[in-house]
Amino acid sequence: MNKFLKWFCPIVWLKILFNIGFAVPAIILPQWLLSLLSLPAAYPTVWLRDAGLLLFFLSIIYFPAGIEPLRYKHTAVIMVLAHLTFGVFWLWPFFFANGPKAYLAFGLVDLGFGVVLGILLYLLFREEDVYARNS
Repeated sequence: MNKFLKWFCPIVWLKILFNIGFAVPAIILPQWLLSLLSLPAAYPTVWLRDAGLLLFFLSIIYFPAGIEPLRYKHTAVIMVLAHLTFGVFWLWPFFFANGPKAYLAFGLVDLGFGVVLGILLYLLFREEDVYARNS
């Protein structure tokens, strides 16, 4: 068994739980979530609810990468690229447009997961390639 698989999959599931933990309150209690994060109230809340719903379904799409990343390589790669992209998406306004502090947290979480998962995925693929050549 690939030694990086034992690290990659649980971290994917941890990120899925993070996403769902954010998505469900965004869908059900959007004003409460905004208040908790010290973000300005949004009216109408349909846009935050929509973002929560999209994040929820995006997280479901990550399931195959959390179960069998070697079988679902494209899903795993796209998931890593998405985390890196979202990290930059949130950090950019914080650093360059006077965005709220919550954006820094969002960006660091996504970028952190993206970097860790990207490194693990690279090592996972590399070890699998070495194993395949030696078989």
